[in-house]
Amino acid sequence: MSHAHTFVTQTCLGVLLHLDKNTTSWSLMEFPLAEYAAQYWLEHAHFEGVLQHAVEGMKQLFDQMKPHLSIWVWIHDPTIPSWRSHK
Repeated sequence: MSHAHTFVTQTCLGVLLHLDKNTTSWSLMEFPLAEYAAQYWLEHAHFEGVLQHAVEGMKQLFDQMKPHLSIWVWIHDPTIPSWRSHK
């Protein structure tokens, strides 16, 4: 089971890491999995044994010198309960 969650976590992080400071609501249509990735990557990462395979992607996502973290939070703020974040 964790192999599937590892794959999904890495794929979600890969999608988020392809977004940059020029990302707009309009350009998100080119990344159909971006909203899913933003909302669910962390849930998949919580499965046993997954985090150790996602460390590099997470380092890049949380690198304050890169725009990825702010774009992730712009798409899906993890501090807002999911029932309140529907647009």
